[in-house]
Order: sequence, then C-alpha cells, then structure tokens
Amino acid sequence: MKKLLLILLFLLLINKVDSGCQNFTLEIFKAELNRSDLRALNVIITTYEPKKEQCDSEPLITATGDKINIADKPRWIAVSRDLLFWHFNFNDTVEIICPVKKLCGKYIIKDVMNKRFTNRIDILIFDKKENNKCNGKILF
Repeated sequence: MKKLLLILLFLLLINKVDSGCQNFTLEIFKAELNRSDLRALNVIITTYEPKKEQCDSEPLITATGDKINIADKPRWIAVSRDLLFWHFNFNDTVEIICPVKKLCGKYIIKDVMNKRFTNRIDILIFDKKENNKCNGKILF
C-alpha cells in the first residue's frame, strides 16, 4: 500500500512540473501526429557532448554498449534513472517536444544519466552551439 501511494505521489509530481518555456497540450500532439494512444511526460531537457568531462571514462560508449560514431551524428538520448525504471527501456524510440525547435524530433534511448538527476533527458549533441537547457515533453 505504501509503495502504491509513493508511486501515485511521484506521478502527480511529474505531471505538476511547470514547463516555464511554453505550454504544450498533449491533445495538439495527438492530432498532429494522428495518434490517440500517446502518453506524455513533462521533463527537463539538457544537452551533452561525448566528452570525458561530461560523461565517464569512456564517453563514446553508451550504457547499452553501443559506440557513438561522431560522423553519423546519431539522434540518441540519455534518460534519468527514474524515467528508465518507470517508463522506458533502452532502445525505445521517443518524440521530444520543446521550445528549441532544433532539439525536437525522434530519438533513441541509448544511455542513462548520473543518479543525481531525476525527471530529465540529455540529448547527445556534437556542436557546442546547440547546447541548451529547457523544459519540454517526451512523447511515447
């Protein structure tokens, strides 16, 4: 019973996160993507580069064991451990919606973030000019 209450409280907290950038409604995305089965989570979106300062000792190897080929510029993301535990699996494809248009689109979950982060996704980038932080939605 306590576990169920904690789960419900956690889900309520996730849905109460204020986007701060723009208000997005799931109904608009359902219509745009012609899907009625979509679920959405409000998340904090950050970006990272595959460098030792931002990753671990092997920045070009993801948690799934895949090697990042910088020339291919894959559209991969890392998710916080809570999102991976409750909502996603490695290699799931998700849609990211945020005010920074160049970060919007489909991504594959290939990595996991440090345990100090919750309710976040980290988008793999290859150019410092793309470095951003905003609030948005992850559709799945």
